[in-house]
Amino acid sequence: MKIGPRVPSESSVPLDTTRATEPKRGEPLATTPASTARVQVGDRVELSHAARTMAEATPLTKSQVEAIRSRIASGVYDDPRVLDVVASRILARGDV
Repeated sequence: MKIGPRVPSESSVPLDTTRATEPKRGEPLATTPASTARVQVGDRVELSHAARTMAEATPLTKSQVEAIRSRIASGVYDDPRVLDVVASRILARGDV
């Protein structure tokens, strides 16, 4: 799984290839006016084929999802002991 900042794709924002150097931070990348350039802003997560296959093979029921959300909202996973167990299980499975 790759997690990274979402950057505009080449198809959504044309790049100015006439520049001799890379644009400075905050300088627009588009060669078209800002009103016509499509820029996608935000984060993006990519799941591997294995992760998608696993998710499809082990679907959660609605009640399981609600229980998990309830535990997250109540702060159950904020306990350092719980975090240690979760981290140990992730490392043992080799998910990192």
